[in-house]
Amino acid sequence: MKMKDEGLEPDVVTYINLVGCYGKASMFEGVKRIYSQLKYGEIEPNESLFKAVIDAYRAANKPDLAELVNQEMKFAFEGQDDSESEVEGESEDIALDL
Repeated sequence: MKMKDEGLEPDVVTYINLVGCYGKASMFEGVKRIYSQLKYGEIEPNESLFKAVIDAYRAANKPDLAELVNQEMKFAFEGQDDSESEVEGESEDIALDL
């Protein structure tokens, strides 16, 4: 929040480190706040950040929440994997035609 007050926009690395600190300090409300921002599009979805949230919940001794986020992450990124493989397949086809 202080960064935003100063006109600076936190990046994904900032959020990963922040959520990691929240987890180590067992401040699961902080983890929850960042996860909510991630889930509702205030922070751009990023697989590394999802994994950091999962690790933070585990560090804060909240394995049930870690598992919930893990399941949601799989669902969120499942469609992206399919579209990426289609694009890779198309580029391979183009390379073969050349």
